[in-house]
Amino acid sequence: MRVIYLDVLAGVNLAMDYLILCATARLSGTFATRPRLLLGAAGGAGYAVLSCLPGLELLSSLPIQGLAGLAMVRLAFGGRRAAELARLTLLFWLISCACAGGALALGQVSDASFFAGGGYYIDVPLRVVAATAVLCWVLTGFVFRGQAGDGVRGRQTARVRLEFAGQTAEFTLLVDSGNELADPVSGRPALVLDRRAAARVLPVEAAVPLAGLTSGNAPAVLAALPGACRGRFQLLPYRAVGKESGLLLAFRPDQASRDGKPWAGLAAISPAQVAGGRYEGLIGL
Repeated sequence: MRVIYLDVLAGVNLAMDYLILCATARLSGTFATRPRLLLGAAGGAGYAVLSCLPGLELLSSLPIQGLAGLAMVRLAFGGRRAAELARLTLLFWLISCACAGGALALGQVSDASFFAGGGYYIDVPLRVVAATAVLCWVLTGFVFRGQAGDGVRGRQTARVRLEFAGQTAEFTLLVDSGNELADPVSGRPALVLDRRAAARVLPVEAAVPLAGLTSGNAPAVLAALPGACRGRFQLLPYRAVGKESGLLLAFRPDQASRDGKPWAGLAAISPAQVAGGRYEGLIGL
């Protein structure tokens, strides 16, 4: 009779699912914060534990595993369009199958079992699992470095850190050579943030009116902002393909950096997702 330690089962699956979700994000070029990836991995670990409990063996069936994978992707990458969620889930399962194939091959060679119920189970010292996980993470980071920008095309991205009214957040932005958005008065460049991403660096009193931002109501949203922070916002004129002219709501960060270097500019807020939600925004060269 095989004895399964639930703490080992949970720990191994937490590490494996986190790495698989990270690989999914890297290969798809889809941004996800580490806490969200960890949340998805925790969901997978919880499922693995439940599938090994007496009377719940049905949870390890293939259809339930498919639904569990979809739930993990949803937890890790948040609310997205159905097509995007399906694409991420398919990639997640392809990577999972590759990992499972490797585990089965190791099992044939070592005559050991690497699965229990609906998850991975490796009955080896935790230090070995941790060292292997770190090694795999370093290798995947080296192999796929620069590929997360936009799938196989490997678009360039920039890591931007913004501080505003006591809030601080970091963003992964697409570097777009065609982005020439700037303040017409000062000439300062402006990056563009997805509305949901911008809410992470804005105080709650500003984020609430911004929830109703659309492509045509930027002046009205500016007027609805509380007076304490309204003076930090302004309107930026812009032109885009299919739109002769328009206005974007923008704010002036207290401090900003781009890839660790100081950056002086404005942050405009887009009511629409950037590249289907694959990026949190875009910035010029």
